[in-house]
Amino acid sequence: MLRFRLLTAAASMLLSSITGALADDTIQFLYPAESGLTYYYLDRIDVSYDSNYSAPYLYTWCVYDDDVQGAQSDRPDAYNATTEITLQFTSDVEDLECWFNLREVDVDSSDEGGTNSEHWTYINATREGGNTGTAHRNKYPGLDPNSPFIDNGNGDGLYSTVEQRQIKDGAEKPMQHDYTAMASIGSPEFPPRQLFAERENNMKIAYLVTATFAALAGANIACSVEFFQAALPSHATVLSAVLVSNGSSYGEGTADVPYPTNPTHLPENCAVIVNVTTSPSSSFRFGMFLPWLWNGRFLQVGNGGYAGGINWMDMGAGIRYRFAVASTDTGHNSTNSDLTWALDEPEKRLDFGFRAIHGSVVLGKTLTEAFYGQNISYSYYSGGSTGGRQGLREAQYDPESFDGLLLAAPAWWTSHLQPWTTKLGSYNLPIDATWNIPTSLFDTIGAEVIKQCDSSDGAVDGIVSSPELCNFDADALLCDSPGTNATSACLTESQVATLNKIYGDYYAEGKFAFPGLELGSEGQWTTLLGSPAPNPLGDEYLQNFLLNDVNWTWPQYTDSLLWKADVEDPGSCTADHFEAMRAVMERGSKIIMFHGMSDGFIATQSSNVFYRLVAEALGGYDKLKSWFRFFLVPGLQHVVGTPQGVNAPWYFAGPNSQAVLGTDVYSTPGFEDAQHDALMALINWVERNVTVDSIIATTWNNFSDPTSGVYRQRPIFL
Repeated sequence: MLRFRLLTAAASMLLSSITGALADDTIQFLYPAESGLTYYYLDRIDVSYDSNYSAPYLYTWCVYDDDVQGAQSDRPDAYNATTEITLQFTSDVEDLECWFNLREVDVDSSDEGGTNSEHWTYINATREGGNTGTAHRNKYPGLDPNSPFIDNGNGDGLYSTVEQRQIKDGAEKPMQHDYTAMASIGSPEFPPRQLFAERENNMKIAYLVTATFAALAGANIACSVEFFQAALPSHATVLSAVLVSNGSSYGEGTADVPYPTNPTHLPENCAVIVNVTTSPSSSFRFGMFLPWLWNGRFLQVGNGGYAGGINWMDMGAGIRYRFAVASTDTGHNSTNSDLTWALDEPEKRLDFGFRAIHGSVVLGKTLTEAFYGQNISYSYYSGGSTGGRQGLREAQYDPESFDGLLLAAPAWWTSHLQPWTTKLGSYNLPIDATWNIPTSLFDTIGAEVIKQCDSSDGAVDGIVSSPELCNFDADALLCDSPGTNATSACLTESQVATLNKIYGDYYAEGKFAFPGLELGSEGQWTTLLGSPAPNPLGDEYLQNFLLNDVNWTWPQYTDSLLWKADVEDPGSCTADHFEAMRAVMERGSKIIMFHGMSDGFIATQSSNVFYRLVAEALGGYDKLKSWFRFFLVPGLQHVVGTPQGVNAPWYFAGPNSQAVLGTDVYSTPGFEDAQHDALMALINWVERNVTVDSIIATTWNNFSDPTSGVYRQRPIFL
């Protein structure tokens, strides 16, 4: 049996934060009466509160797999109570969600009554070779890093201690080796109480952890407009502060044009929306999820395209790690391909370019520290496409913003990317031209690329992994070539010429301007190459950002427009301040950046260009790799997904990816660890100096449905 004993003194449900004192005793291991995998533990947690609220009943319960077990105690003096619950768990049990609740009525009453509750996670994890992966970076000044007393990160001098005992034949013996660990507040990775059990040399071993316990006891005072407004400067206005109960959904629905789907089954949190005025004609909003159980970290998530909306879905992914998480609407509300809001609006362009992301980071941190009453331990960023650009732009603008950044297919080169988008589209226009390649032939081209290039990496697996080694011959697609049909499933000479332009680099006025699309990207060509006009991400940028002329049309495009954008960079969007990355490096920040090799929206090689230019600015690749890792992911399309029929391993919990699987996804389902989760890997690198040399990518039989079963996995190397 597993037992909890929860001791409370002066309990309250009206506080912004509480910190528990160290318990006097530790987990006690009771040897099983019979062999097998059922372990019996006694766990005692002492929690003290500041209080201005009392109730006659204290109820404590835990849930596993819809099995609810709980117990109630009376609180005769309203200041002390003990609740003890007994739970059966075996090695198959991983997570127990536990709550307690101060109640005005007996739990057996039909009236629910009571106040809101809080919860923590009790994890029983089977480990190989000891508690590897739980060692926590020592942050307390003056402490020996090898000390078993590890600062809990809240600056109050409380520590988590670890003891280890061995039980055999009913006798307790000291172990010959020792581990240190930290049970950090409220994190799924380091929960408030953590118990490890494993078999080693046929002996049962328990790792005994005594931890501080910090939580939010019904923080309905803190989760209020008035509370947050008091923490903000005068140009920022709190629009709402809402208590979100455990298991609920939150977002703005269809009112949030680019992100109309709300995340579901959220952990309990305080959801906040703030409006920030940046000029007489511009402002931006940002939203936050502040979880009751907080891991001490801040996470900012990015946006996509030119979207103007709070990215609640990616925030929903972040809060499941127990981050305090924020997102901005970039200063407007539009789809990701609507740029009309920028016409004659230089201030709004600046909000989109960098002011909104910077302001939401600064003020988001302010609200986080006010809410929890303690400093943020680490700050992180996760974003793809425009979100990748936002992260790089913010790091260049303020190197102190983030300790770690996770970036996917960054749209960093705005002044070149958007004109190239129009130029690329023009290659295949007009649609009635003899050189136009109809969308019906894109799959034919993709199949020929796989036929010629699949084996270039030495493995025939249906994935183009080394396009740079493939000497692709587009003439094999000619209608009069051997092995092709003289039908619609082949190309004319003028269409082959168009195809070569699509794959080729763009030189504007004789100078390199942007790389071409990669071999293997054909599955996404419809977006940029399948319409009667170039994609709005190019055309509307030129109309509304650069030229302020809605009458301009794509046939008027000239290469000089790219160089005009290069010089003016409207909105200061482009993240090409390479020397500014030096400060990011020198402060010790870490970056993981990746780009899909089947990306049909942003040319894969544009990330290679960025990485090369940073290396040149800061002393070469060897120095760069010590803090900035870049991965190419075979078969990954733009940020997320994989081509139909290819089904390459693409998922490792990168930016935007959880939303592809569902509205309530945490980490990599079934593989919730730093080997399969890039954000966890980044945390390990930042906080534990575990260098990221590879990530294991996963795909499923149905690429977006983990319940369909794993189809294949592969490591993605630097």
